[in-house]
Amino acid sequence: EEVLVIQPENMDALELISLCNQAKGDKKAYKETSERILAADPYNASVNIQKAEEYAVNKKYKLARESYKKALKGEPENTDALFGYAQMSYYTDDIKTAGETFQQILNLEPENAAALAYMGKLAYEEENYLRATKFVQEALKHDPNNYDYWMDYGTYLRYQGKFDDAANAWKKAAELDPSYFLAYAYLAGNYDDLEKWDEALEYYHKVIETNPKYFYAYESTAILEYRAKNYENAIKYFTKTYEYSPSYAYSLMIAACWFRLNKPLE
Repeated sequence: EEVLVIQPENMDALELISLCNQAKGDKKAYKETSERILAADPYNASVNIQKAEEYAVNKKYKLARESYKKALKGEPENTDALFGYAQMSYYTDDIKTAGETFQQILNLEPENAAALAYMGKLAYEEENYLRATKFVQEALKHDPNNYDYWMDYGTYLRYQGKFDDAANAWKKAAELDPSYFLAYAYLAGNYDDLEKWDEALEYYHKVIETNPKYFYAYESTAILEYRAKNYENAIKYFTKTYEYSPSYAYSLMIAACWFRLNKPLE
């Protein structure tokens, strides 16, 4: 503010004030400062990127893309704007533009892990799993502790039939964030498909432990408990499944468990 007393149109000061207003949640002051900047500089990269990020958080991807596009008119090689524009293009199914823009980032920053990871996603969508794997491996070289990259890496390996390698990748993700359920869900499904029932059951339990609201896990857990002849546990999980999806099939399975426990009245 003191800078603006001396230089009322100092863009650096205005941009920083805009960022501060946004950070402290003062929407009125943020809007006023942003409009002041855009009146003087419609393609101001900083403000247009801020606006784009707001749109993106609210899933207004087309509006976000337009704001990133304006930012690029002001600064054609701004990698934040390029990444946002590429990402919004991906979200709005303009895959061609997304690929070209991510490649533009890599031309400027060959070690940009996020751009490399997205190039992997694009290759995966084209079912080019080997190419996808190479991109995400490169991303992991530069950002080895990224949960999402390890998840993607496992997925690409699985589609190449490398189930053990895929499991190792998802286990690495689980190590990075033991409190998040997704890696456990992938591991459970992987071992379920491979008919490795004990491992599958172990990871379904981890899914439920870390995300009790993920109701898809209850049915599979119940079936595997039944297979393992843990009928009381199976009853518990079939009952939970029934709470989310009241189907007579689950009632029948609960009855079957009681029958196995030699409690015909129940």
